[in-house]
Amino acid sequence: MEGFNDKSIFFNDDWINKLYDPEDIISIQKEYKGSYLKAIFQKKKYFGLTILTAPDLCPYNVQIVHTDKSQSDYISFKKDAELLQHFKSEITKYSIVKWKYHWTNYSVSPIVDHKVQCRWAQTSIISRDTSISELYQNLYFKTRNSLQNNDIKFSIRRIDFSMFYELAKQNEYYNKAKINFDRFQEFFSIDSHSNYFFPFGIFDEDNRLQSCVVLIRDGSTMYLWMNIAEIDQRSRNANRKLIWHSINFAFDQKCDFNFDGSNQFFLDKVFRTYNPKIIPYPTFVYTKNYFGRVIQSLKSNVFLN
Repeated sequence: MEGFNDKSIFFNDDWINKLYDPEDIISIQKEYKGSYLKAIFQKKKYFGLTILTAPDLCPYNVQIVHTDKSQSDYISFKKDAELLQHFKSEITKYSIVKWKYHWTNYSVSPIVDHKVQCRWAQTSIISRDTSISELYQNLYFKTRNSLQNNDIKFSIRRIDFSMFYELAKQNEYYNKAKINFDRFQEFFSIDSHSNYFFPFGIFDEDNRLQSCVVLIRDGSTMYLWMNIAEIDQRSRNANRKLIWHSINFAFDQKCDFNFDGSNQFFLDKVFRTYNPKIIPYPTFVYTKNYFGRVIQSLKSNVFLN
């Protein structure tokens, strides 16, 4: 859209077209008085219903940008409301639509009604303004002890994406995501995209890869986008060191560090050992009719998670 000056990697057309099947992607864009809304959805079918969800591994899929940075919060809210009403008129043709805002957007009331439900999720963020020494002192003591433990000489370095890909294919969570990893590697082989993407691995003394992360820079935020570690104790200790390295790297890049949140208790517990700030953000579900609400209520269906 002309005038939509978004710098989010997650709304980049090259990113969307490389990671996902273009035939599965639905894009909605709206403009109102110099403010812009953009939404990206992944289309799925179930029992003849068309389901729109946030693309797999995408931290948010609806973004509102106000070009007038001097306008008041009230004016921004009024524009949000107008854009969201136009957005709502676009989604009513689908059976079920799920979306999540960027964590800085709290305009909930203009979109919620008897067909649109809101549920709050959370993410964990460490501000780049945080003193690294203060952060270290406030770590959970077991995490801090693990970082201090040098019984095993680990080394951390940038890795080739192919090395990460081999681990991702063996990981149940990432393997079920509808992402084209071959084209993903192609996307980041382009020089102009390389400054968004930072894969790191941690190796033991025998040069065996114990854990790896993929960091994604989105504006002034560095996301812990992917993280794979084995379940044994050595890999867990290595992963703590790798996450700590990732936080330091984000600070070096003048970025906040975003763990990307999780509703899984185990992951949330791991993130909180680094003493991040917990930030709530709204997620939404639109259901067109009673049948859609019945389908949505069936929590055992993986496609709705």
